Amino acid sequence: MIKKFPISIRQLADQRAFTLIELLVAFSVFVVLALFTTQSFFSILQGRSKTEVSRIVRQEADYVVSVMERNLRAALAITSCSSTSISYMDFDGNSAAFSCQNVGGSDSYMASGSARLTTSSVAITSCSFTCSPPTNPSQVTLSFTVKQSQPAAGPRETAEISVSSQVQLRNQ
Repeated sequence: MIKKFPISIRQLADQRAFTLIELLVAFSVFVVLALFTTQSFFSILQGRSKTEVSRIVRQEADYVVSVMERNLRAALAITSCSSTSISYMDFDGNSAAFSCQNVGGSDSYMASGSARLTTSSVAITSCSFTCSPPTNPSQVTLSFTVKQSQPAAGPRETAEISVSSQVQLRNQ
């Protein structure tokens, strides 16, 4: 006796299903969207990290410039000036100095007397002080470059900022 199936062969042929090609196309689209989303996410994270590094380096450079400008403007006189240090008489008549220490080295920093003006998170890669006129100067030009000292997670996450400022002494 022949058993009858509840569905005929003709009815099976009429039913539609996903073909292998349709499944591969759908999977490919899903993979492309997942890759795009992942790449965007990592790009956002790298941008955030780069912004944070740049902010820290800029903040350090701005602090050094503000301290040096404020003290040099109020100075009574510049007592000596070289390419990496400035000695001056402050407004109270005390001797004070700014200098670049270990420029280009792994522990380079800007100093005020014996105190550090920059933290260990940044390094000074170049530094130059120019006094004009050379005798009894009334104007000082500060130029230096600050970069992060710790290695970054990647080359895109490094920051280096060059700063230049001219300071006119008030008491000259």
